[in-house]
Amino acid sequence: TGVVRRERPSLLVLIDAADMGLPPGSICRIPRDLIQDVGFGTHMLPLYHVIDYLKDAVSGDILLIGIQPASKDYGDPISPHVRAAADEVMALLKSGSLEKLDLMA
Repeated sequence: TGVVRRERPSLLVLIDAADMGLPPGSICRIPRDLIQDVGFGTHMLPLYHVIDYLKDAVSGDILLIGIQPASKDYGDPISPHVRAAADEVMALLKSGSLEKLDLMA
């Protein structure tokens, strides 16, 4: 969080595995108020706490992008669906087209 506080970005994008009940590799923007309804298997601290902690250090938006994992078992490798989804998110970031991602409702 120190880098975020020092750099004060206008946009902070967090990307993580999220159990959204969707097919593996599905990608969604997740609003802050729905984060607690989505299972994040890699965090002991819910991401909404991190977002709330950092919101005063970001001059613009904090965007959370979830990718549906194929497996939630510890130590399982990243599936081809999830790897392809990660590549897609990176391409959208590079092109500035994050608004093309569906918003989880």
